[in-house]
Amino acid sequence: MAGEAGDAAGSDGAAPFEVTRIFTGRDGETHFETVPVALVADAAARARSGLLGTEGIIFRRTPGDMDRGWHHPPRRQLVVSLAGTSEVTASDGEVRRFGPGTVLLAEDVEPGSPGHLTRGVGDGDRLTLFVPLAEGEAFPPRPPVRADD
Repeated sequence: MAGEAGDAAGSDGAAPFEVTRIFTGRDGETHFETVPVALVADAAARARSGLLGTEGIIFRRTPGDMDRGWHHPPRRQLVVSLAGTSEVTASDGEVRRFGPGTVLLAEDVEPGSPGHLTRGVGDGDRLTLFVPLAEGEAFPPRPPVRADD
């Protein structure tokens, strides 16, 4: 499971990419955790993760004052913030903000859990990219053997 990823730095010491995960715990409540995604660096000082199986992408624009209320994501998906800011509340009471360049892994899909709250923060529209994960896809992805793989 993602919380058991351990040291996610690649074998060459590249710093990991951090993704925030929201999930339903054994207590039935939703919680956040930070998941390190291992990266492998190449000679040009670039670093990348392994390939992640997805089902496509969805582009979304929402008003800055959007208030979604309690809900579950329709599937396991990455939520990539491109513009604007949102505030997400887990059922355990923790609140986190997501702005441009942040990534949320939404996995609190169990219908028996409370899910989470999402509301926009600010005046401008929020632009978001949703990346549904392929069925059974593990997260985080395994690092590539080499950065040019």
